[in-house]
Amino acid sequence: MSLTPDQFDAEFDVLVSSAYRLEALPAYLVPGEDALRRAVAEGAPRPERSIRTNRWLARIARTTINGGVDWSRTRVVEDPPTEYQWEQITGAYAESQAVGEQIHIVRRVDLPGEPGPDFWLLDEGTPHARAIRMHYDAEGRWLGADLTMQADVIALLGDRRRQVDELAVPLNAFLAGARSHVA
Repeated sequence: MSLTPDQFDAEFDVLVSSAYRLEALPAYLVPGEDALRRAVAEGAPRPERSIRTNRWLARIARTTINGGVDWSRTRVVEDPPTEYQWEQITGAYAESQAVGEQIHIVRRVDLPGEPGPDFWLLDEGTPHARAIRMHYDAEGRWLGADLTMQADVIALLGDRRRQVDELAVPLNAFLAGARSHVA
C-alpha cells in the first residue's frame, strides 16, 4: 500500500514496541534540511534542533519515555563519510541519540553486497509488525513509501537488519574511531 506523507507520519503515532530505520543512500535531499544545508555551506551555526523545535525529536522522546518504544537506526556510510553523512553523524544523529534513539554506523565497504533497501521496521516481533519501504531518486529525493504487513517481507527486512547491525558500531564508538564489531 502506497502511503501519503500524512499516512507515513501517522504510522509513528501508533507504535507499540519499536521503530528501526536502515539508511543506505550516500545523501538525502529532505526539504526540512534546507536550513541546515545553507548553514553548513555558509559556515554558519547549525539551526537549533531539539524537542522544543523539532516534532520528530519530540515524538522520539515522548514515545521512548512514556510508551517504552525502542527507537534505533543504522546508517551506512562511505569510508570516509561524505560531508552530508558527517553532518548527520555529528548533528542530527547526536540530537536523536540524546532523546533516546540508538544510532549505529556501518561502513559500506564492510557490507557484503548492496546495503539497502532503505526501510523502516515497526513493531517487529509483535502482531502489529509492519515495514515501510522507502523510495528515492538518484539524488536522494523522497519519491514515496509503501507499507506492508506481509510476514515474508518483514522477515526478509529483519534478516537484512541483523546482517547490517552485526557489522555496525554504536555512534559514540564510531566517533571514537572504532571500525566495526568484528575483531
